[in-house]
Amino acid sequence: MPQHIRFVLPRLPATSLSLALAITLFLLLWHSSGHAVVLFTDDFNRSNSQIVNNGWSEYERDSNDVAVSQQQARLRDHQNASIDAAIWQTVTTSGFTNLYLDFSWRATSSTESSDTLHSGWRDLAGNFHSVWSTALGGSPFSNESIHLDGLGIPTQFDLAFWVNMSASNETVYLDNIILSGDAAAVVANPAVTVNVSEPEGMGLLLAGLFCVWALRRRNN
Repeated sequence: MPQHIRFVLPRLPATSLSLALAITLFLLLWHSSGHAVVLFTDDFNRSNSQIVNNGWSEYERDSNDVAVSQQQARLRDHQNASIDAAIWQTVTTSGFTNLYLDFSWRATSSTESSDTLHSGWRDLAGNFHSVWSTALGGSPFSNESIHLDGLGIPTQFDLAFWVNMSASNETVYLDNIILSGDAAAVVANPAVTVNVSEPEGMGLLLAGLFCVWALRRRNN
């Protein structure tokens, strides 16, 4: 037969009970907002292809300038323009805060210090907005982590990477692109709505009950 467990709350002064409930609520909110959610990721772990796939759009001069090569995204070539090759992916960040963009990149030895790699976003009119850039000149893989909050980026945008090169043989490789953020807690008045999974929710409830018991002992 199923067992039924009854929790008997001790009698507490109103102020103590309010404090205990506040502590329980804090634990629930802390738990709900403390874990980053991956909103988009691509490690390009697929066969070589002249099409990047996985939802990416491309801008290039020749059909093989933007591609998947050696399980990385490749951007190369020169077009006498501020953007010589680019990829972008539509993402939505509504309901999330503390947004971070992480990725790895490397440049071939043929690149020069006048060549640049950019990361940023593309608006509905097709304009590119850079939030991070670096001069090239040949480098091993580097890892970047960019905080996107407060940069005026809309909640739906095209996550973009592009290069500005001076010769057709200059190349950049991208890998391990991750866009993540913290889910914002949904607060209603006067109730607070928080989604907590079991058994984690039971653990938090028991922590709150322990606070009630501790306050009861102190008052005695």
